[in-house]
Order: sequence, then C-alpha cells, then structure tokens
Amino acid sequence: MKLKGLAILALIVAMCALVAAAAVPPTPFMINGYGFYENGSACNNPVVNVTNSNTSIEWQANSHTSSNHYCLILAAGTDLNERETLRFDVSSPDGNPLYTTEHTVTSEEINNGGIFNFDFPPGVTAPALVVYTISNRTITAPQTTEIDVAFSERVSYKIAIENATCTIYEWIGNAKNPAPKLWDATYVADGTVVPAGDYTVNVTGTNTTSGLSVVNNTEIITVTTTTLPVHNIVTGEDFAMIQDAIDDSDTQDGHTITVDPGTYNENVNVNKQLTIRSISGNPTDTIVQAANPTDHVFEVTADSVTISGFTVESATGDLKAGIYLGSADHCNISGNTANLNNYGISLWQSSNNTLENNTANSNNYVGIHLYFSSNTTLTNSIILNNVVGIGLDSSSNNTIISNNISHNGDGIFSFDLSANDLSSNNNILGNTISNNGRGILLIITSSNNIIINNTISNNDEGIISESASNNNTITNNTVNSNNNYGIYLKDSSSNLIFHNNLVNNTNNANDNNPANNDWHHPALLEGNYWSDYTGLDDGTGTRKHAIAGDGIGDTNISHPAEDSDFYPFMTESLWTNTKMSLETATGTGSATLSTNRGYFSHVSAVNESSLPSEGKPNRQFPHGFFSFTITGLTTGQTVNVTIALPSEMSTTTQYWKYQTPEGWYQIPVCSNDGDKMITIKLTDGGTGDDDGVANGMIVDPGGPALPPPAKPDLEITDKCETWLEDGNFTVTYTVKNTGDANAGASDTTISIDGVNVPEDPVPVLAPGASYNSTVGPFDCPCDHTLNITVCADNADRVDESNETNNCLENELVCPPCVIQSYGTSISSKRNVRVAWRVLGEPDRRGALMLRKARIAIALNETIPECEKVSVWVRRVAMRAPTFDVGVSSDGDKWTQIGSTTCYSWSWQRFDFTNDCGDWKDIKYIDIRKTGETWRPKLMGLDAVCAEGRG
Repeated sequence: MKLKGLAILALIVAMCALVAAAAVPPTPFMINGYGFYENGSACNNPVVNVTNSNTSIEWQANSHTSSNHYCLILAAGTDLNERETLRFDVSSPDGNPLYTTEHTVTSEEINNGGIFNFDFPPGVTAPALVVYTISNRTITAPQTTEIDVAFSERVSYKIAIENATCTIYEWIGNAKNPAPKLWDATYVADGTVVPAGDYTVNVTGTNTTSGLSVVNNTEIITVTTTTLPVHNIVTGEDFAMIQDAIDDSDTQDGHTITVDPGTYNENVNVNKQLTIRSISGNPTDTIVQAANPTDHVFEVTADSVTISGFTVESATGDLKAGIYLGSADHCNISGNTANLNNYGISLWQSSNNTLENNTANSNNYVGIHLYFSSNTTLTNSIILNNVVGIGLDSSSNNTIISNNISHNGDGIFSFDLSANDLSSNNNILGNTISNNGRGILLIITSSNNIIINNTISNNDEGIISESASNNNTITNNTVNSNNNYGIYLKDSSSNLIFHNNLVNNTNNANDNNPANNDWHHPALLEGNYWSDYTGLDDGTGTRKHAIAGDGIGDTNISHPAEDSDFYPFMTESLWTNTKMSLETATGTGSATLSTNRGYFSHVSAVNESSLPSEGKPNRQFPHGFFSFTITGLTTGQTVNVTIALPSEMSTTTQYWKYQTPEGWYQIPVCSNDGDKMITIKLTDGGTGDDDGVANGMIVDPGGPALPPPAKPDLEITDKCETWLEDGNFTVTYTVKNTGDANAGASDTTISIDGVNVPEDPVPVLAPGASYNSTVGPFDCPCDHTLNITVCADNADRVDESNETNNCLENELVCPPCVIQSYGTSISSKRNVRVAWRVLGEPDRRGALMLRKARIAIALNETIPECEKVSVWVRRVAMRAPTFDVGVSSDGDKWTQIGSTTCYSWSWQRFDFTNDCGDWKDIKYIDIRKTGETWRPKLMGLDAVCAEGRG
C-alpha cells in the first residue's frame, strides 16, 4: 500500500526524530531534501552519504522505499560547525551513483537549525496550495459547505472527507484550479447523513512528472445533527409537527409530548389523553398559529388533556378559539397565551377543568368562554383587550379566582339565554377588575352567585345585576372610582350586599327595588362602607345604633336611600380585621392573630389564673391565653387562625382551651415549624367554637402550651428478697430513670421496719437507663414480719418530674421458730439392750434391738402439731432390718407414721414428715423391729427426735 506524500514525509521526519532522540544532541541540526533521477522522476529510497570534509566523519541519511525524501539529524557544535564543508554523495537504491556535491555550513543555517530542501539535482520543488478556503466549518445536514482549492501548478489532486477509519466522500481530478467542491454531510456511497462529529479534509496535489506532492490534512469540518422539534418523551420518537406526534400509532393515552421553541403552523386535534407542553414553558418562544384560520388552533375532544406553555393565535373563524374543549372533562389548560383569535379559550359542554396562569389578549370576542360548562376553576390569568373578558353562558358551579381582568368591553359577563337559572352558583373571588366597560354583569337569571373579595375600579360601571338575577351575594369587595354606578341592581331580588367598600364612584349604588334586596346582613346587622355617608356614630337609636363608637353609623339612616343600608360603616374595611395585635397576658411581648376567613370583632389577652385549674394539663403557657371572636363566616365554616408569638415555640407546642361546660381540651395544631408561628383550625359550631352553635361566629379562648421542662424521674421498678442458707436474706432492686433528662448520681435507701440501713450509691442514669443492685445480708427473726422499703433518691439529690413515685415497699414474713425434742426416757421395751445416753442427741451410742423387738421412748417435751420425726439407726447383722415408727401423745394410743428398711452399716438418719398435719401433739415415739429368734435381724438405735414450729 502506497503512503500519501505528506504522510510519508511525516513518517520520515518521525524516524529522523527517533534517531535524534537516540543521539540526544545538544543542538539539533537537520538536513533534508528530495532525490531525483536525471529525467526528473522521483528517486525513492535514495542513498545519501554526508561527510564532514574537515573531520572526515561520515553519516548516512534516513530514507524510505515509498518516498524520495531523505533526512539526517546531526548536532551543531559536535558533528559540525560554521564554515565546515559537507560533501554529499547520492546514489540510487541499487547503488548507482547519481550526484556528488559540496556545501559549506553558514552561521544562518546553524541558527535556523539545519539545511532544508537540499534536493538532488537542485531546483526541483513540490507543488504548493495557493488557494484553500472552506466556506462553513460547522454544518448540519442537508446544509452544505464549499471547499475551494487551487495549486501552484497542474497536479493530480484528491480532495477527501475522512474520519479515523475511512473515507466519507472524495473528489479526484487533474487540474491547477479545480471547481469548488460541495459537501452536505452525507456519505458518497448512499447519500445518508453522517453521524455528528469532526471530519478531516485531506487535500493532496501531486506533480505527475516529479512525483512531488503537496498535502494538507489539518482542516476540520464539524457536523452537528438536530432532531425534529416535537418529541414523545415516552416512546423517544421525534416529529416535525405536533399533529404528527398525536397521530402516531405509538402515541397512547397518558403519554407526554414536548415541543421545542419555534413557530408551528397547524391546527391540532387532540383526541387522546395527552400532556402537550412546550419545553421552555415560555409561550413567547413556542407559537402555534392556525394554518387554517377558520378552525381552532387546539381542538381537544378527549378527557384529561394538559396543554401548557404555548402562544395560540389566528383562529379567526366564527366561534373558533385558540384552545377549544369540546365535551372534554378534567383537562388542565395552563400557562398559555391566547391572542388574536375569535375566542381565546373556549369550553363547550365541558366540566371539571382547570384554567390557570393563562393570558387571553386581544381576541375578537371573548377572552375565556364557558358554554354549558360546570365545575371549572379559572385562576391567576390575565384577560385584557377583548370584547368580553370572561363569558359565562349557561354555566354553573364555576370558580373564577385571582384573575386580572382589564380593558375589556365587559370584564365578566354572566347570562342565561334560556332564563332557567343555568348561570348560577358561580364563585367570583379575589379578582382585580378594572378599566372595563362593565366590571361584572349578571343578566337574565344569573342567580345564586357569590361575588367576594374583588377589587372593581375605574370601569364605566362596577357590578350590575339585572333581569331576574336573584339571590346573589356581593360581599367584601372594593368598588371604587367607577364612572357611573358602583353597584346597580335592576329588576332583581333577594340579593345580599354587605361588607363592601363603595368609594368615590360617580353614584355609589342604585336599586330600583331596594325593599326586595338586603343591603346589610340581616343577622350581623352590618352593612357597607359608603364614601358619601355623612352620618354619625353617636349611639343614638336602638340595637347597634345604640352603641357609640362601634364603627357603625347611627344617624342619617337609611343610606343611600329608603330600604337600603341601615347599618353603614364609618370606616373603610372595618369588618376585615383579619389581623390584630396585642400584648400577651404574661408580659412576654406582642402577639399577632390572623384569620384566613371572616374577621376579628374582639381580641383580648387572658391571665392563666382566671381560668379553672381543675383538669388543666401539665403544661406551661408562657404567653398566657387569648380570647377572640371571629365573625363574618358562612354557617359551619372552618377557619385557620395563625398566631405570631413573641418568641419561638418548639415543634411539640400544643394549643389548649377551656370551654364551659366541657372543661379543658386540646385544639389540634395544624402548622408548627418550631418558629414563632403556630396555626390552629377552628370550625363554626364545632372544634374550638366556644358557643358550640353554627351561627357564622367563632368564640375561642385558648393558649399555646409547651410541655414542662425535661426532667429525670427515678423509680424503683423491681424489688425482691432472696433467702440465704443461714436463714438471712438479701434485697435486690432495680432503679430506672423513666424521665426525659439525665439523672445525676443519687443514693438508694433500704429501710427495714423503719430503720435505714446504709445507703446504696446509684450512678448517673440517662433517660430510660436502669441500675440493678443487691444489698445485704439482713437478719429475719423467726416468727416476725418485716416491712421492707426501697426508695430511690431518698436524699432528694435529683430534681425529678415526679417526686411521689420513688419508693417501693412490701412485707416479708420470717420463718417460724423451730422446736426440737429428743428422747429422754424409756416408757417400755422388749428385746432391747440399752447403753448409756441412748435417748439423747445422736452420739453413735444407743440401744441394740434383738429379734422381734420394741421400744417406746418419751420425749423431753411435747411437740404440738409435730412436722417431722427423725430416727438414727444402723444395720448390725447380716440381714437388713425393717422397722416401724409410731407416735403418741399419751403413750397408750399410737399412730403408725412410717416403715422402712435400713441397709447401712453406718448410722443413718431416717426422717418421717407429717404431710397431712394429722399427728397432733407428740410426746412418745415407738420403734418396732420385726424378726424371729432363729433368724435374727439386729438393729442399732442411737436417738429419736420430734420437731415442729412454735
């Protein structure tokens, strides 16, 4: 295989470098060039001998069979010096001499490190690249790049695109200035796109006469690949269009489709349960425009679809929308911008959907439209510059909360063309509605709706309820600076309007039938604030008008006209005291109480001493107690009360209240992170409501409680007595720290019948740790009962959480005293020989009983209720004797108590016990041995004894 010219040159230079490395010259001096024959053709593998004529040292240059290049590396200052003459003898590979020439080394050559391109014969040069440009060094298929080269002479050229293993694409020809070559990042073989990566451009131009070549393989073209912009992240497939991804057979319900930033011209039909979202989450960079403006941009006909992060626009056909839900339930449409459509977002006969964080701007008719749709939550959206901001068309039970609705013809327009109260039970909560024609318009039986906590300002008219829109509740709204009416009721009845701020409207309110509506709460007897009310709060009149300074006007009633608000407030938002501060009863600082619903009408601090102590928990109340009243609730409503305390409370903080007649009980703490804030949950008429009645009012005196400081608690958890062989006993006990803190070293005291014995030291005990000890021995007098008491920390060295549980006591009954009575005289005998002291205690001397013998022995005293009789005997003859034992109280009537045989030649004691307790009083013991004269059975008798307990 032939090496390309530059590669060969690199190999030869490398070989020269190896030679140089082996010599390790101090200053390298390179000599290289090319060898040619006389006809100008290349002389491959030339033999070049170089001799220093001044030193006569000779070297042979390196060459290669595949190239006419030679190379020699010497050391300047060692092998040669300035002004020394080198002789070159050049031969062909077969040894035929070609050229001989001399050359004198110059100082410039020493400084430059060698003699370069010293060719044979001189004057033959390699081609050169005079033009070399690459138009685009980074491309992505099918993008192209242009490779333009020109040579110094006509050459046989090859322009190749290569990677580490093969040639990807190549062009060959013979020219001085070839036409530019175009590469589109594909393989030459089949036109497929190459993988992403770096590719080398290898340019070779060879003089066909001399064989000299110019080579450049240093330029790189980088190929990048890009996937299609729409992705099914479950299957890993990519698509050019959103609709392609939906329609793909691999796309199933529950899959997620993500979309790269860009502009997509299509109408998307979503008929599967999918999540479709932009990758950026930013609708400004991911735009879907209607390819057909007479159709929806997104049309959703499946349930449980999520669409988020898009700008949808240009659906301008009649009733067409940027996003349309047709009979689709449980969908989530969030973070989208709907611009320049007929309808921005439209729901038709769809329920239980969520629309949040959307923008509906400059649509031709309705920004967000609900038609026969229910249970929709529309929240945190911006709706502006539409003819109608939000349209409720025969739609009920929807929640419209925390939206910014401005610069529309109508902000919220609710109507029911069927006049069947179908646009009802909607909640319009916490919205900012400004600079519209009409802020909120309820018309044609839009009834039973709740409008609460909205700010409605700078509209032509604020809130309008007309045409039999009845039973609506309008409360806690700020209605200010509207050009015509703040609130206008026309031909509507049973509406409740209270706790609103009506401020600086051209006309704060109007009602063409005020007697049929309530402009104040009939139970709370509280109305609205009117910026044009001029009455006084002087306490004249009755009911709340008899309370001076309570914030409700008492004169110039009613307002603004007859049958209107009988209880106007003197101050704006006086009823919305959702946060109140006060000093704690314990003087620890200021506390702030906040409620998420209703408002405080009363808050005060309560001293602990004013509350009953019976049943009060073992807790600390560092900030005392709080009494407060929350009103303005719907019946049975649950509220969260947050208390900001003067200092941090532990995560174990509880909340306790006292309620008559129930007494003390605990209110659950639903939020406590160990900071100064705790939150409790209370329910009107239920948990925490002192009056126990669901009446829209909660009364709750209570306070935050901490567990008592952690203390140890020493208890004797186990105690027992153990008898010893000598009749004494020991006491073994266990003391345990059942408290929550370490117990320091202490002493345990053992008391016997009130007399303390030496204290037993106890080491430090961690919570839950125990210490075991045995003390004694102690004496237990017979026939006595002892009181044994063991007390932990009897000297009160440890401060315990409970000082009443330190002792454990019990009674110990000592054994009764033992009475023993030995034989003292013989009352009768037969065939018995008696020796000295036969009847006393055992002394290995006694009587000998012959043949058939009997002896009756009287004891030295009577043993009442005898428990045991002992007889000491031994075998004397060859035959083991058998004997019977009897007892008697008077020596006349005998009770047989046992019979046995003695086999021992040594003295042996035989015990006969009274298991049944029927021997009664024992004074005499009778021993009888069987036997015949001609076969004697002799038996020795040492002593007899009876014993019992007095």
